Amino acid sequence: MKPLLALRGYLEQHFPKSVRGEPKCSCGSGNHVRILFFLVDDQPASAIIPEASRINADELQRVLGAHRVQPLAITDVESVYADSELGQAQPFEQPFGHRVYFDERMLKNEELVFCPRMFFGKEGECFRAPTQKFLELVHPTIISMAPVLAGEFDDWAV
Repeated sequence: MKPLLALRGYLEQHFPKSVRGEPKCSCGSGNHVRILFFLVDDQPASAIIPEASRINADELQRVLGAHRVQPLAITDVESVYADSELGQAQPFEQPFGHRVYFDERMLKNEELVFCPRMFFGKEGECFRAPTQKFLELVHPTIISMAPVLAGEFDDWAV
């Protein structure tokens, strides 16, 4: 869960008055995001999609027109980001050196809610950040990923 904690710290560092905790999680709301990690053509990448959605490596490969996309397991994430700026695992491109794909459907939300349960099913406090400030900081590639709704296979999703 280091990347999510590092993201919160980084957002708080840049926008201290904009990021706030969400002690009573509202999981299932449309502004909750799911962060997924992949290797896209052998380079680390993150996909940010609505919480109630999912996208697999084959679907992302088709959307991106990439040659090869592989999911990263939780055990691989920290080793991939170990040498990032600030000495922590960082999942985001700016200033951390890899591409972030952001589903365009999330643009309609004034705020994004990052929930540890949507990050490999870990427990923890959710936090909110203004969508525009997040986009300014991360500089993601905004695309239509059209992920499908998540199903019962997500045993940790709320």
